Amino acid sequence: MVALNVHIRSILDIERILTYIDTLPYKQEEILKLDAQIVKAQEEIEKIQKYKLTSYEHFVDKVITKEEYRNHVSRYNAKIQKAEKLILKRKQEIEDIINNKTPTNLWIENFKQYQTLSSLHESSCVIDGRNICI
Repeated sequence: MVALNVHIRSILDIERILTYIDTLPYKQEEILKLDAQIVKAQEEIEKIQKYKLTSYEHFVDKVITKEEYRNHVSRYNAKIQKAEKLILKRKQEIEDIINNKTPTNLWIENFKQYQTLSSLHESSCVIDGRNICI
């Protein structure tokens, strides 16, 4: 039991180290990269909106048929939807970085609840899919 408590305390030490690492510039750099991807996706949406408008103008001027116009709009809407999903995903990733909800930190949270074990019970077992570890 003592060995298990020592192991859990060492995991908590890792958490303190990770908290310190979170203050280092890489975190801000990662957020800046994600933010740049958001800006690029927003610019892509604006560009596609212009294409949609141009397609409409071509349809009104009878340069393209109604079917061609619908095909264009369908393709453009799919591209816009893809870019919007990317934006939402990147915003969530930024939020996770800010709130320390990255996969690295989440498993430590699971360990924290067992930092003062006095006896071994079922809930103190860790299952990783194939193995059960105590």
